Amino acid sequence: MARKKVKLAWIENNSTRKASLKKKRLGLVKKVESTTLSLGGGGPSFSGSSSAAPDHGLPPFKAFSEGQF
Repeated sequence: MARKKVKLAWIENNSTRKASLKKKRLGLVKKVESTTLSLGGGGPSFSGSSSAAPDHGLPPFKAFSEGQF
């Protein structure tokens, strides 16, 4: 049986929007942890330094602190 089409819309309520983001982020962290445990790895690794210029043409990654969410 097919599911209904999901309506994409901005969540107006700030607390609801932040709670939704937190649930999505925690779910993603849970998936990454389970994947790394099942693969036996130490976690994702990224090579390069923060001072190196990106050669992929994308803007630099902006890191957020925990209080900004």
